Amino acid sequence: MKFDITAPMRITRIVVFLVVYITALGFYSLYRNLTDSLEAQTFQATEEVMVETAHIFAAHIETLVDDSNSIDPEALAPSFNKAKRHEFIADIFGHEKTTIGLGYYLTDDKGIILYDSDRPNRIGKDFSDFNDVHLALKDEYAVRSSRDDESNSTSSILYVASPIKNSQGNILGVLSLYKPQNDVRPFIERRHRSILLALALIGTGIAAFTIAVFVWLFRPLGKLTEYARAITRGERPRYPKLGKGREANTLGRALRDMRASLDGRRYMEQYTQMLTHELKSPIAAIQGASELLQEEMPQNNAQNSSPIFVKKHNALPILSTGSSNSPG
Repeated sequence: MKFDITAPMRITRIVVFLVVYITALGFYSLYRNLTDSLEAQTFQATEEVMVETAHIFAAHIETLVDDSNSIDPEALAPSFNKAKRHEFIADIFGHEKTTIGLGYYLTDDKGIILYDSDRPNRIGKDFSDFNDVHLALKDEYAVRSSRDDESNSTSSILYVASPIKNSQGNILGVLSLYKPQNDVRPFIERRHRSILLALALIGTGIAAFTIAVFVWLFRPLGKLTEYARAITRGERPRYPKLGKGREANTLGRALRDMRASLDGRRYMEQYTQMLTHELKSPIAAIQGASELLQEEMPQNNAQNSSPIFVKKHNALPILSTGSSNSPG
């Protein structure tokens, strides 16, 4: 059976690929979930504050409604304009805010704009088909988000409306607050950066841990692979330094013990072969002598012969005796 000693390297590459792929996919999914929910939660919080503010402003206008049930279009204008001129610096979660981004418009009970704090060019236009005005005139929760420029996703503006009623509960008009989403987007972007930083720190920690694992485990495996290759080539390499990893050292000791066992077995094989070779000569000689002893000698040679040494091939020397009349 032939073993592929390059397998550990292929396993290492596969493990590296899987770790990188799974980690990248997990971070991407986590980032998408966090950022998607972050944007939605930020706009929800903004909308919640605008709902309360719209009802407060609408209630204030209701206190100014006279017996004729007419709405003063500029009831909020003096206070609102003065607030716009306020100088302030607000540090909100690291974002510096210095201006008011909130605006409003008033409509009558037909949805015609009577006053707009930031866009006077809209005065007189019919907004009854827009959701904020349309739903508020029906005394329902009224909110919409629209783009000033349909091709620009950052031009969205959030509108929240509240109906204005007289003392009998009849709807006299609509107060609609609006706020550009770009006014709160710096908070979203700052939060994005903090999420990316946190993910980068986590990713760095995972990368450091992965590198430590490879240095601790897979690097010694590479040394053991080279050690096994050298043994396969018939060399006698020095045992590599594997560090303090328990797993790698356990495997290294097993390879070293296997090498010692193979060396001992190889020595026994060589010794057996040499002993067999050394025994072949005397055994062959004994075999030849035994064959001579089994042969019958001619009678005349047996009587006239004197003691001689007879050799056959590589056999041991055999002493043959003469006749019975020869000297004792």
